[in-house]
Amino acid sequence: ELLSKIKIPKLIFEQINELKNKYNLSNELATELIKQKINFNYYISKFKNINKSLLTNILVNASKDIKARYNIEVNISKENLEFVLNALNSSKITKDVISKILYNLSQGKKVNLEQYKVIRKEEIEKEIKRIIYENKNLTVNAIMGILMKKYKGAISGKELIEIIDKNLSTK
Repeated sequence: ELLSKIKIPKLIFEQINELKNKYNLSNELATELIKQKINFNYYISKFKNINKSLLTNILVNASKDIKARYNIEVNISKENLEFVLNALNSSKITKDVISKILYNLSQGKKVNLEQYKVIRKEEIEKEIKRIIYENKNLTVNAIMGILMKKYKGAISGKELIEIIDKNLSTK
């Protein structure tokens, strides 16, 4: 009777296979989620507006990314991680500023999300048109550089290049 009440835990390879199959993850990412003891089911159900590939990458690699960018080891608290994921989930920030925000939070700095807010495409298109009008001979890379400096992660580089290309083709 006592033996029948014992729940046998899943083996690690079973847990990895379950994640791989349920969420279509690579073996490496599923393995890292299990190794780092990340409850992926919890995060995937809580942050539904975040692409699961991006979410997985953040959960697995945020500390490594901060180490690579800032040359410092950090332990990201669940509270700080969820703060950033909530902001991303509600489109208050872009993925490009996640490491910077997590780094600042890990250093005990107060973070004002307003400085990282997402810029509307219409505002960027207006700025691109102004830049093109004032500087007719600028290359796409030059325009990109000006805008990346001005908007510092408020829009992804991919989105920005798409908007520039669209506006240059209608020029």
